[in-house]
This record gives sequence, C-alpha cells and structure tokens, in this order.
Amino acid sequence: MKKLAIAAVSVILLLALVGCGSFSYNIRKYVDIPEYDTITVKKTKIESEVKSTIESALSSYLKAKEPLTEGTVKDGDVTYINYKGTLVLYDGLFAIKYGEDSIKGLDEALKDKVFENGKLTVDVKLPAGFTFPEEIGASMLAKSVADTGSEETSETAATEEPTAEPTEEPTAEPTEEPEPAEYNPSVIAPVFYEGEDAADTEEPVATGSEETSTTAEPEDPYKIYNDYFAGKTVTVELAVEGKEGVIKNGEELAAKVRITHVFEGGTAQSEEGSELKIGSKSFIDGFESGMIGMSVAKGTKKSLDLKFPVPYSNNAVFSGQDVIFDVEIVSVYNVYDRDLDNADHFAAIKAEYEEKNGEGSFAYESKQAMEEALYPEAKAELAAEALVSKSKVTGWKYSDLEEYENKVINYYASYYYSITGQSPDYNTVLSTFFGGDEQNLVNTAGKQLKYDWVLYQLAKDKDLDSVSGDELDEYIAKAIEGSDISRDDYIERSGGKSEIKKTIIINKAAKWLGENTKEV
Repeated sequence: MKKLAIAAVSVILLLALVGCGSFSYNIRKYVDIPEYDTITVKKTKIESEVKSTIESALSSYLKAKEPLTEGTVKDGDVTYINYKGTLVLYDGLFAIKYGEDSIKGLDEALKDKVFENGKLTVDVKLPAGFTFPEEIGASMLAKSVADTGSEETSETAATEEPTAEPTEEPTAEPTEEPEPAEYNPSVIAPVFYEGEDAADTEEPVATGSEETSTTAEPEDPYKIYNDYFAGKTVTVELAVEGKEGVIKNGEELAAKVRITHVFEGGTAQSEEGSELKIGSKSFIDGFESGMIGMSVAKGTKKSLDLKFPVPYSNNAVFSGQDVIFDVEIVSVYNVYDRDLDNADHFAAIKAEYEEKNGEGSFAYESKQAMEEALYPEAKAELAAEALVSKSKVTGWKYSDLEEYENKVINYYASYYYSITGQSPDYNTVLSTFFGGDEQNLVNTAGKQLKYDWVLYQLAKDKDLDSVSGDELDEYIAKAIEGSDISRDDYIERSGGKSEIKKTIIINKAAKWLGENTKEV
C-alpha cells in the first residue's frame, strides 16, 4: 500500500545523493559552522512552507469535476472533444488548361471525371518536386506575412546555443588528505556567488540576418510550402459556370478554385477525446471562444472558421493560413476548486486518494491534522537551510567533491532514462540539465556536499552519528513501502548500508535542529 508521502520542500534537491560513507575526518577543516543557537526561523515562513507543501502534494486532488448534462459550454469548463483541422490553401479564380497540369497531379485527378451543374471535386496527391503556381504560392505567402510585412517573421527562430566555455575543473585530487586550501573560486569549485563572466566567444550569425538575406536571394520563394505539401493530398473544388461533362484535352477553363488540406494530426479520435479547458488559450484565437454556447450534449458539432496567427511558431507553413476546425463534443465538466478547510471537500480528497492508493493510505482527517504533522518537518528543513547558508566553505576535500559529482551525474542520468527510456552519456546529461557548463554541475555537487558536511558535523557534536540495526531496518521498510523494489535492491541502489546510515544521520541532525531552533 502506498502511503501519502508529504515532506517539506527543500532547496537541496539531491538529499538522497550522499556519498563516500561516513565523514570520518574533521569536517571543520573545510567549513566554518556558526553556533547552532544563533539560528532562527520565521514562523510565517514555516507556515508558508507547510501551505505550499500541502498544495503541492494534493495538487491533483484540489480540483473537482462535475459532469454537465444540460446547458451550454461556458468559460472555464473542461471539455473533451474530437476535432478535425482543414487548411484552406486557396480560394479564388484560377485558369486551368487541361493537358498542361496547371497544378501537378491535377490532370490525372480530372481524367474521366464529370462536371455536374458546373461543379467537380477531386483529390490530388502532390508529387515530390512540384511547385505551387504563382497565384497560389503568392496567396499563401502573402497571408503568412500580412500582419508583419516581412517574410522573415513567419520563420520559427532557432534557439541559440550557449556560448560560454566550461569553467576550469577543480585541480587533481591529492594522494593524501589536504589541509584546507585558500578559497580561490577560479580553481576550487563550486562557486557560491553570482555574476561570473562568460568566456569571450564569437557570437554566431543569426539565421535570416540582413547580411545573409541580401547576399543570396532564394531560388524558390514558395519552397517552405512546396517542401511541406510534397507527397500530401489536397482536395480541389472546381466551379465553372455552365460546364457539364468531362474536360477535354487542351480545354481552358476559368474556374473558381478552392484548395483544402486536412493536416496530419488534426483529428483526435479516442473514447474520451482531447481535453481542453475553455479560456486556457491552449488553441489558436477563436477556437475556445467559438465553442462557448455549444450544447454540452454528447455529439454536438460545430465548424469554426479561423486563421492561424502570424507568426505561428509551431509550424511556419500554417502561419496566417485560413483553417476550418470541425469540433464534436464528447463530454463537458464544470471544474471548481476544493477548499481544504471545508470538511466535505477534505473528505472527498481523502476518499479519492484512498480509492487510487488503497484504504488507509491517507492518514489525515483534516487540514489542521496535516498542518500539525508537517510543521516540524518544515521547520527542521528551513533551520537546516539557514545553518548551511551561514556556514562558509574554506576549502575542499577533492576526493569527496569528485564522488558527489559522480552521484549527481548518475542521478540525472537515471532521471533522463526514466523519462526517455534511453541511457544518456556524460555530454547529454551535461547539456540537458546543466546548460553544457561543467561549472554548473560542480556547483550542484558542491552545494550538496556542503549541506551534508554541516548536518553531519552537527550530528557528531550532538552524539547523533550512530545508527542501530532497528533504525536501519525501519528506514528501509518505509522507503520501499508500496513499491516493487526489494530490500536488497534498495540497498544496492543506495550505494550500500553505509550510505543509507549516512542519510539517517543527516536526517537526525535536521530533526534536532528543528526541535532546538528559535521561532521569531
């Protein structure tokens, strides 16, 4: 059974990433720690932390959905819909001469097709390497820049790569434990201050800059459209006054032409439909407001004639283009916020949690009970942060710092794998989580090492630096409760029993500090 796990949020993100076993050396050789009785914590800050923690832990239960069976869609309603998007690429007069393939693939599509009452609709698969005729390409291009007056604005801007070079790594680990080194941020990492200058590197020339746009005029002004629609199918509707029967070879027609395309991904078909909260601005302008007033009854349909914004960063091809969305209601819900002070609302949260996680998994009967349980934890964490903040690192034990860097890398590599299913190399972790800057990685490791140093030294000073077998067993049992991880696997993943004991000792120190820190 999975118990409700709620703990105060800490700025130290990697508390479980302890390394190197116990700190058997004199920690005070590396960090100056103030007297413990000088630390204070503001009561209002503790209360704010408790509130934030509760809201975060129960975030998925704080809103209730009430299904609507009567009335119309309103602002704020959560809807589930099926929808189809149809781009209107061209709608106007166009001269066709059969036999010249006025639009590549059109002649083949028109073959043996019959006009009735001057109208004919055909599907045309556009071949690779085709080019939209001038009238059509110019029309699409004009719409894509209509609001800005510049073709460049319809392009999605490329994200610039960071230009700073990695900061020099810490010097090599000495074979013997060093005396505290002079604190030199350019050599000893991490750097605990803001404003480090970036390395001087040449800025890349931005795509679409004045220099590049004047030196090479594109050969195909409609390339972005030609490339996107190559191999796709468009629907061509022809209207020619008085035309009946099939079109003959060489025949010229002055037609009213409408070209449309159902774009890929435009249709969402599922039993539940796609979720959309009206007013969330998740869709383009006009989509959500256009749904307001629709009947909430399942199967209600409506067509929305809209236009993509300029620029449209998700797909520059769609920028400024006309689009028709055919929307069908699957279900609609009224969503409202639950009040934790309301006994009925709190009881509903408890019931939903236990329905999902098992009976007895939610141990609290009221908001007040939660607050009382979390208050000591929040105070302990804030007191620990205050003590660590007032402590000053004077030097580094490089073997431990390197070990903590490895722990940080392994932690983020595991997280990356859990999200993507792929095992990243060092450079992938560095670029994904640390902006490609090794100094950021070292800083993270250094902050965790400093935190552990300070709390472990407190445990030593207060004779809290031992862990009994029962304490170890109880900690491991709570850690794996509700999971599929075995005791042995948990111990192995944690780096061994010595690593787990170290975590327990640091937690003891934080608890002691919370119990003995003054509130102001």
